[in-house]
Amino acid sequence: MNLLFLLNCLFAEELPSAAVGIDLGTTFCCVSIFKEGDKETSFLQFPNGEYTYPSVAYYNQIGDKGVYLTGWEAYTHNLANAVPGRYFYGYKRVMGLADISELSKHEKFENSVTYKIRKVLENGKNKIEFVIADKNNKELSITDAEKLSSEVLKDIRTEIEKYYKIKSLVITVPAYFTSFQIDATKSAAIMASLPNPNIYKEPLAAAYAYQVKKNLSKDSNEDKILVFDLGGGTFDVSVVDMQGEAIIVEKHAGNNYLGGENVNDNLTRYFGQKLKAEKKIDVTKNKTLELRLRRFVEEFKIKLCNQYTKENKKEYSEKFNYQNMDTIDFSLTIDKFNSLNSKFYGDIEEIFTHKEYGMFRENDNGSDTPLEKSQITKILLVGGSTRIPYIKNLLTKLFPKAKLYDDINADTIVAEGACLLAANDVNMLPDNMAVSVIDVVPVNVGVKVDSDFMQPVLLKDTYIPGSGTMEFTTSQDNQTKVRISIAQGFRSRFSDNHYLGSCELDVQPGQPRGVPRVSITIAMSTDGTIEVSAKDVVTNKETGITFESSVARLDKKKYAELLEDAERNKEADRELKEKFDLQRQLEEEIRVVQSRMSQPGISEDDKINVEGIINGTQKWLDDNKVSASKLDIEEKLNRFRESIKDILDKKAEQVEEKPVEEKATAREEL
Repeated sequence: MNLLFLLNCLFAEELPSAAVGIDLGTTFCCVSIFKEGDKETSFLQFPNGEYTYPSVAYYNQIGDKGVYLTGWEAYTHNLANAVPGRYFYGYKRVMGLADISELSKHEKFENSVTYKIRKVLENGKNKIEFVIADKNNKELSITDAEKLSSEVLKDIRTEIEKYYKIKSLVITVPAYFTSFQIDATKSAAIMASLPNPNIYKEPLAAAYAYQVKKNLSKDSNEDKILVFDLGGGTFDVSVVDMQGEAIIVEKHAGNNYLGGENVNDNLTRYFGQKLKAEKKIDVTKNKTLELRLRRFVEEFKIKLCNQYTKENKKEYSEKFNYQNMDTIDFSLTIDKFNSLNSKFYGDIEEIFTHKEYGMFRENDNGSDTPLEKSQITKILLVGGSTRIPYIKNLLTKLFPKAKLYDDINADTIVAEGACLLAANDVNMLPDNMAVSVIDVVPVNVGVKVDSDFMQPVLLKDTYIPGSGTMEFTTSQDNQTKVRISIAQGFRSRFSDNHYLGSCELDVQPGQPRGVPRVSITIAMSTDGTIEVSAKDVVTNKETGITFESSVARLDKKKYAELLEDAERNKEADRELKEKFDLQRQLEEEIRVVQSRMSQPGISEDDKINVEGIINGTQKWLDDNKVSASKLDIEEKLNRFRESIKDILDKKAEQVEEKPVEEKATAREEL
């Protein structure tokens, strides 16, 4: 046994080191390999000769023990022994969902699968789990998306390690995966005994591969490239600039619940209705039959689209064996296919043209600058669902000047880009293949100042990895701590934004308001992690907090809510900001006058009068800070100036020397 172990170790050391990229897709996975010294990527071929691997799992019970089959083995086993409660597919759509506000999204998903889903509370957190059941619907066990993904990745790892030693690993995710979903993806990889992966966005990986293989920047100017990634379960769009040896991501958009599976839902529903009308069989009450019909629909869809694209045949027919040897003829024209999927197409188009959040909308809502369609000159087609004929027609309609690129396999391009990124991460690529990647922050990240004002520090469209830094001060005398509250969003009032969390910093005690200097830096990494650091500039005391937040991976719904809310309240926010600016101006002038009162040349009577004016004004401000309007504060500011003007003018006449000029701190108050 020891000798065998030693031989295995020696053999493992002889395996070539390789950078590995895994496209962990909703319907299929793909693995790309780049060995040290190579000039081209290759693809991992699975035992059945295929270069893709179905993202499915089958729970097979042997005696009292349950064993997961995955990929092609699970697929073929289910063909021979279909049991809806044992066969799992499409689960990536609910990967990592934990926040209670996100759980509502799984209801639509629940209607598209044949296994049972339920919400549970585990360790104080919500999660979604799947019920493993036998053919009689008896519960055998439970599982979840993370576990199923780990089983798929475990079998993929086994295949990789037959031939290579993994030196660097990248796994891609949809552009709008939240950090919870990214963490779940990383966790699945670790559970599968893979190295801790770097995570990149799928459209970015595709753009990287196209740049390396096609050198899209060779004729680059001011125009931009659209990466259109429509897969089985998710839809991502990115706009990038190819500048020399750098890919600069300008914008992301997408929908984590839109993809080829939606088309399958529509066709399954349509053919199911025909089966019920003609044969009196209801597939919704027979999950095994529904699963078989869904598998039939996937192949039917591909054949119809391919036939129309290659031969211009507008109708496709095929028999479906629904019971024993009984069959029914299903036929569909391309026009009917498009009609059944009109909402699907409309949802895609909204990503570009929706009046509130569309990437190329006509109006500028002030919080997210739209792009011009005319700027797009190249469109990269990524994902198997881009083979649907209507998709190309839609893109041609929206971007008539753009050239469509589909000459690299849409099913494997993301894995290839992931592999190149993995190789680049460890400097394995030759100089002519190395490309820099620059992504952007999608939403402002800011700090709460004064009572309830949002001060952005890390601004939208800042390149990431990147950061923003601002200096702040205290709002009260003798503060010993400052609370640093962080939120994301576009609103002027802090409480109207998406709150992330807070931390506290000790500051030097015994100092007047406005004297301490607190430097705050907010940074975002490529995987969306947000790090906040705060430092007392004088004492060098520091604190910080890290957010595994969804800021960099906001899904379409949350991002749209933020944009729509900002647009709806644009005028109110402008009014609030002007009010806040006047309020700070009044507070600063009070502080300046207080400072001047300590200088020589002012009588005791004048000091008493000014102190009364200051105390009265400060009390009014404290009592009315929230309820007062901009006009109220403006009027109070003018009255304050008038009240102390004569006294300050008198001092100026009495003192021959030039008065000391008071300057504002120009720092926000925490």
